[in-house]
Amino acid sequence: MNHQIAVRFLIIAFPCAHAFRVTNQKAVQGETGGEGAADDRVDFGFMTTDVRYPGHNPGVFGTISEWWGGRAVTDEKEEIVQHHFCQKRGSRDETYFASSFCYWLPEFKDGARTAAGSPLIWQGGKYPQGKSLGMLASASGKCMRLSVCHNNAQGEKGDVDKHSFYEEVAVPEGCLKEQWIDKHCVDIYDTGVGADLSARSDECQEVQSRYTTALQKHNTCVGQLNSLPGQISQYPDKIRRAEDEVIRLGTVAEYAQRHEHEEQRRMVRRCEKYSRLKNWHSLTSYMLGADSTERMLGFMTHCSYPTYPHDNGDGSNYDEMARYQQNLQLHDACKECDRAKDDLRRAQSKSNRADQDLRSGQQKPGQLRSEKANKESQLRSWQSQAPGLKAAKETMDEEWLPQKNGCFTTYADYKSGKAGSVSACAPNFYEASCERQCVELQARDGCGVLEGTRPGAVTGSGGISVPCAPPQPSWILTPFTYDSVKVEGHTEQCARIEENQKPHYAQRLLKTGWLWKKGRVNGWDKRFFVLESGDGVRSALLRYFDKDPARFADADEREGKGIILHDALRLKEKGGTHYNFKNGEECFKLYHFYRDYRFCVVVKEGVEDMDVKEASSSADQAAQERDDWLRLLGEQIPEQ
Repeated sequence: MNHQIAVRFLIIAFPCAHAFRVTNQKAVQGETGGEGAADDRVDFGFMTTDVRYPGHNPGVFGTISEWWGGRAVTDEKEEIVQHHFCQKRGSRDETYFASSFCYWLPEFKDGARTAAGSPLIWQGGKYPQGKSLGMLASASGKCMRLSVCHNNAQGEKGDVDKHSFYEEVAVPEGCLKEQWIDKHCVDIYDTGVGADLSARSDECQEVQSRYTTALQKHNTCVGQLNSLPGQISQYPDKIRRAEDEVIRLGTVAEYAQRHEHEEQRRMVRRCEKYSRLKNWHSLTSYMLGADSTERMLGFMTHCSYPTYPHDNGDGSNYDEMARYQQNLQLHDACKECDRAKDDLRRAQSKSNRADQDLRSGQQKPGQLRSEKANKESQLRSWQSQAPGLKAAKETMDEEWLPQKNGCFTTYADYKSGKAGSVSACAPNFYEASCERQCVELQARDGCGVLEGTRPGAVTGSGGISVPCAPPQPSWILTPFTYDSVKVEGHTEQCARIEENQKPHYAQRLLKTGWLWKKGRVNGWDKRFFVLESGDGVRSALLRYFDKDPARFADADEREGKGIILHDALRLKEKGGTHYNFKNGEECFKLYHFYRDYRFCVVVKEGVEDMDVKEASSSADQAAQERDDWLRLLGEQIPEQ
């Protein structure tokens, strides 16, 4: 038994030994060029420090056969660690994490600030104009970021699917927020250079408040004295109409009651035949008691249509037909009695409604008389208060009006002085502010961290970009709730944010090119392969297409068939002749947890397709190309 078979036997025999696997994957350098630094090493400590991958089991045939092995079909996301943010979010293919910059949402809002746009955008591929991946949630006094789990445009025809969620980012306890800074700065002004203006403003406000109260009470009194007499004069007609309505409702109720009694008598007649055929007591004697309608509606009927007899030649058909006719008469009488009960029930309902309307109408005249008396009492009260309220208003006129213009000037001076003072004071607290703590967060805190491709990647499907999109300006640096304060512009704000926060792409595309791939049963297929690096919380992935996606928009990726390299065991160099290639091809074999894969470098001499030929190696370069694949793949396979 060779080493390869032994390894597989142990995994099958003791699956729990493979239930949790710890990565030893080498650090991956960031892709050079495009967005992000050239040497990003993203620390995913903000996400998890547990880098164990979820346990899994082989498919139907397990790893016994290198030809038939395959993944078990589950929703477990085997390519990412078990505590990856996307492990329990989104659909099966949404395994790539991305986060926007971290933004501070102040306790004060600038209503004039227009929407800054999406802080995460998929750019390129199927979306040349860009696709928004979500917007920031509304919040007050919090550090927030938008995060998504996406499929890296591996959906049908390059569709980008995603699951968006919002995360509040913790800031140190004790950092300062806008309301505290605003109050503190105002207190400094009120007890300092603005003390005299503040005191004078308070005095003016006290006098103005008393004036406003006196004016409102006087105006209310005048309004009531003008309106109440007219309201009172309308009540005699209202009361007379209400009394006439009582008479009408009484007539309606009396008619409804008579109609109910008539339906009672009709029911007695209409149910008499049913009662007689059932050999019951008469309905007249049954309804003797308190409420005759209720007793009559309680009269039980059960209408069953008889079955027509069939002559079976035994001589009993005559008797059966006689019973059938009797039962048919009973059924018809029963249905007639049911219809009579329905008519009585409707009559009773109308009678009850008429009685209820009458009782309600009888209360209306008394209610109107009570309202009239209340209005007359209010009028007498306002008449008695009028002289005093008028005198109080005239007194306040004499006190407020002479100083009104001066007070308004004081208000303006105090407001202007306070705005200038707070504008100069508030920025001094920026260093100790929660806003600073938020916008100076970096990738290690989960801000601007991106898994997946970049815009312009060779896959042709586009990638994620992270525009600077602060939802609100900084109140601390530019206290926009005060007039005449110039609000910090978007460009200035983004320049400050981007001093600390930049996009950090955790992955890169290590290599692309044409390879022959051995099918599970037989035959070799040309496929365009893309080697996507892993990172601290996800495995590298070997993806493949039927065409070069950078050249053909209709290139079809084998969705869900990418090879998860964390599950790979080892690589082995193979010569092309070992697989019966004759044009200088060089090959290698990838031993994997699920199955083994065979690949050979496509050489120009071995293909006729011009598109493939132009992108392929020559025969004398095949060994170098094969070795390059082996080296890069080997760097992504965990040490065993």
